[in-house]
Amino acid sequence: MEKECLYIYTLGGLTLTHKGKPVTTLVSKKAEALLVYLACEGRTLSREILAELLWEERGQSQALSNLRVVLANLRKELGEYVTITRDTAAINRYASILLDIDQFKELVNAEEVEKAVEIYRGDFLQGFYLRDTREFENWIVIQREQLKRKYLDGLVSLVETALETGNYPRGIQYASQLLSHDPTRETVHQKLMQLLVYNGQRGAALEQYQDCW
Repeated sequence: MEKECLYIYTLGGLTLTHKGKPVTTLVSKKAEALLVYLACEGRTLSREILAELLWEERGQSQALSNLRVVLANLRKELGEYVTITRDTAAINRYASILLDIDQFKELVNAEEVEKAVEIYRGDFLQGFYLRDTREFENWIVIQREQLKRKYLDGLVSLVETALETGNYPRGIQYASQLLSHDPTRETVHQKLMQLLVYNGQRGAALEQYQDCW
């Protein structure tokens, strides 16, 4: 049953799979961008808004014409997953769709932080770029920052839990992982030194201290 799903992976880049195979038949990167945007927003949006989002450098008539081509392509290739009318477009929330950021947020909200951290393979739409789409790029930045904040906060909580429970090797792993993303966190450097000492790695703790100060 899961193989019948449309998988939309956005963490660490963009990967689309359907029925176990990569989706390679979308007409352009803007078609991919539109699918992701609709899936992430989860609401019905007017064609005018979507045209402005992806073709802001064009006049409205040309932008809407470009959008029609993309929507026709989505309807042809993934019609069961999108709901398209004369005036609007939306993701079909009743279809079998797995969006990784939804899964990530659900795990964070359920306080299953370790599982959430495991599926965070990288920043939201990392390496995905469209020319002349400032509004879309701004949307990516906002999504990326919100998701990364949840990820880093999750790592902080896992480091603290490791210290409390005495799982020092796992704590070292999480602290190192966190500092690779944000090396400015002084308290995490301190906790990493603590973890190293408690784990019998005094030399490594000293090296960590020298690297920081």
